Amino acid sequence: MGSSDNTLDQGCYETWDIPQNSTVVATTDAASFDGNFYPHAGSVVYIHEGGSLQFKANSFTAENAIMPGYLLLKTGASLYGNGNVVHAVYVAAERTFSAQAQYTLMSMPFPYDYANALTTATDGNGNITEKKIAIPTGKTYNGEKRSA
Repeated sequence: MGSSDNTLDQGCYETWDIPQNSTVVATTDAASFDGNFYPHAGSVVYIHEGGSLQFKANSFTAENAIMPGYLLLKTGASLYGNGNVVHAVYVAAERTFSAQAQYTLMSMPFPYDYANALTTATDGNGNITEKKIAIPTGKTYNGEKRSA
């Protein structure tokens, strides 16, 4: 990340670290980068508080989707797809709630696949095992029933 010009260094780094309260527009024109699209599949993308990452409209299709290996969105962070195909398999969202915010909600603009949530562990021989995470069911609210 260029510190003074709000442009991304699209060189050898595969970690995209969008600073707090800044907006970065990623150039995704493959013709400008020897036929390569950025971010590469598997890149790590951190978007800090109040930051945003925007992609040039309609640059990524189903054949070359934006596929970060890990995506972290902190409080107030935004990822603007602008008509691009985004496959975010590992997404972490951080949200800070004040002690008085007992009824504050957090939502994502896509369905979360609880059925396939996994954790991984590596043993002493380097073998990786996956295990399903037991996710407690959340509380639901039926506004129509409550208002009747």
